Amino acid sequence: MTTDDHNNRPSSTAGDQRAVWIELTPQGKELVETTVDALLRHEDALVAELGDEEITALSNTLRRLLHHLEKREGKTGRSGS
Repeated sequence: MTTDDHNNRPSSTAGDQRAVWIELTPQGKELVETTVDALLRHEDALVAELGDEEITALSNTLRRLLHHLEKREGKTGRSGS
């Protein structure tokens, strides 16, 4: 593993130069925060239109879809969700 001179963090994994560590700039971090905040506000507005039973049904369906996606990708180790 090599290190980046700028911050002494690993810049790639030994034997695999395709993998590198990156770090967002302060502007990038701000953009991520702004985008996530907007997404959450939009999600809240959409869910506010649903009743309790609809929210429960949506949550269960999304959980099942996530489970199937993880299974399809061969991911394991998650329990109870």
